[in-house]
Amino acid sequence: DFIGIATIQNDPVKIAETIRKRLEISVEERKKLPSWTDALRLLVSKIEENGVLVMTSAIVGSNSHRKLNVEEFRGFTLSDNIAPLIFVNSSDSKSAQMFTLAHELAHLWLGESGISDTVAGRVPDKDIERWCNEVAAEILMPKSITQEVFKSNVLLEGEIQRLAKLFKVSSLVVIRRLFDAGFINEDELWQYYNDEIRKIR
Repeated sequence: DFIGIATIQNDPVKIAETIRKRLEISVEERKKLPSWTDALRLLVSKIEENGVLVMTSAIVGSNSHRKLNVEEFRGFTLSDNIAPLIFVNSSDSKSAQMFTLAHELAHLWLGESGISDTVAGRVPDKDIERWCNEVAAEILMPKSITQEVFKSNVLLEGEIQRLAKLFKVSSLVVIRRLFDAGFINEDELWQYYNDEIRKIR
């Protein structure tokens, strides 16, 4: 009954809150989990409890010599009122898979099938993709909670890693949310973002 109930005119913050309530997921619950793997398992189980099939794979079909490339796609959604499906490229990091799941959930709320943005952190050209990214970020790392837990009296590099572990998201998501919450400016956003990309590579 949630398939297609939203539009991109809806406030991403309110839709994210609706999704968290529907799935009965909370930041507090995620904070207690020891790893990103545990957080990913929990999110998958909550999504499947609500009637969405979640599939993951790192290879093409059953051919172990053909890896799925995260630069080609991170995941996709098939929106359907009876049998909605989310596919996640498990070649990606666990934290990136968390974001892909949340992004694809937003697609289902719109009732729109789609393929996930292939470049982490890039602002998508399409309004739908941008909106889904905003909803996903708010599901995983609500701005209001980010503002409460952010420590301004420590080195930002360390704080980025602490928050990534706390929310079980990637450092790139943390950097973007710190910008959204007004803790860093646009120049700092891209400086830290590019530094993290170099570390990841």
